[in-house]
Amino acid sequence: MAGLTERITAAARTAGLLRPEVRADDLTALMGAAAWTRETAGDDQSDRLIRFTLDGFRPPAT
Repeated sequence: MAGLTERITAAARTAGLLRPEVRADDLTALMGAAAWTRETAGDDQSDRLIRFTLDGFRPPAT
């Protein structure tokens, strides 16, 4: 899983879709947190929190 996450992270960064400081292990940790949130907080809140997280990963608009 770590190798796949590294490749996805590198591809997203190369495409300009990911902030340079985001690491593959950040994504792995947040995927676990997203799954936990889905189970405990419900669909509406977890969708909102995931959207906030994804927005924060994107590089600032230039």
